[in-house]
Amino acid sequence: MPALGLNSAVMAIAGQNMGVGFYDRVAQTYRKGLLIGFLMAVVSIPVMYFLSPMAMGLFSDDSAIKNTGVTYLRIDTLAFYAYVVLFQSVAILQAMQKPMFPMYLGIARQLVVPASINYVLIVMWDYPMVSMFYTIVTVVILSAIIAFFYTTREINRVKGPSS
Repeated sequence: MPALGLNSAVMAIAGQNMGVGFYDRVAQTYRKGLLIGFLMAVVSIPVMYFLSPMAMGLFSDDSAIKNTGVTYLRIDTLAFYAYVVLFQSVAILQAMQKPMFPMYLGIARQLVVPASINYVLIVMWDYPMVSMFYTIVTVVILSAIIAFFYTTREINRVKGPSS
């Protein structure tokens, strides 16, 4: 939840600085947002990993459901910081009035790529359901890398060569 608040703050600060033409501050906001998000991840990842059994116990008494949930949460910790990078990148791009790339990336990340990969892995090759969890993590990490480089490029474009 704190990461969502960070996204809102980054978008607001970056948007204000875009509006007045302080493009260096947009870049600085992105860097600081990623750093603060990293520090949040350092704290949150162990909590998510070690408290996942207790968290799943709040939703179900069925041991199979709890075990599946714990497995997913623990695997998903691998992508925790990637989510931060992805959401910070989206916030910056939206503040820069460039929402189309995040939309296309979101469609690819949440629908097209996972559905295609999981169809092949699970339906055609008969991999276990846990492979779907690793697909999610892999797609999120790759999306975060793409978003980071695209966002950095867009910030550098508005800053211009002299900044």
